[in-house]
Amino acid sequence: MEQKRDTIGQGGRTEVEYWFAFTPQSDNVLQGELTRVKYSGKFVTTQTGTQELNYDSENPADSSRKAVLAQYTAALKHPFFIKVDPVGSIDSIWGLEGIENELLGTDAARTKLETKKKIRDDYARNVLRGTLQLMFQKLSDKPVTADSSWSIIQDAMLGYLQVQHHATYRLAGLVDEDGKQMGKIKMTIQSRYTGPEIIETGQGNAEVREYHVSGGGVALFDLDKHRAVSRSLHQKLDLKIFVEVPQELKEATNNQFGDFFMTQT
Repeated sequence: MEQKRDTIGQGGRTEVEYWFAFTPQSDNVLQGELTRVKYSGKFVTTQTGTQELNYDSENPADSSRKAVLAQYTAALKHPFFIKVDPVGSIDSIWGLEGIENELLGTDAARTKLETKKKIRDDYARNVLRGTLQLMFQKLSDKPVTADSSWSIIQDAMLGYLQVQHHATYRLAGLVDEDGKQMGKIKMTIQSRYTGPEIIETGQGNAEVREYHVSGGGVALFDLDKHRAVSRSLHQKLDLKIFVEVPQELKEATNNQFGDFFMTQT
């Protein structure tokens, strides 16, 4: 029996800008709200060629694209709460019911409570935490001087992928910014796949053949207010997954839909 093994490839570039507003509550608790999102994406695939997608939440003409970008826009105008520990690490996130309803849409009323909780937990861990942590610089728990460095290791889920992020920060020195002395913090990041060799997705088995994320960035840290005032970050992803299509689907399509490799760079 002939089996197809196609390759579906994707490459491109994505830029996302977020505007958050925070209101202090008590005991290191803040109420946060995403007030604006700008998204710019350019993708090249072996199937559809080059495609572009742009979105600005303040542009009424872009409103029809909001649902397509739910990962980035679900928190818009939905307040939530975070707790930040003394060294700048986000300890917990809660109050995501509005975001949950945005993600579920018309399915919200008939979705089980345990499913809703999982959606909230996954969004807090895999989407919000990483974005918000960029605004609250994780500091060393020990005094640092120029060229001192410290590291963070964090486990995360990217869809079905279980990964581990390694971030190393280095105090590169002090710079003058509008008459204020700022700490210049450089960062390097790497991420590796830590999950099982074969993943059961519910729609077939997937085998991760290659997964590598690397990148870096620079942040300016206000030494008086103890917060990051600006940050730039870039990442590069190399991904190759072999997807084994269920036998019943192959038979239903007369073997026109076979196993394939999915790549992304």
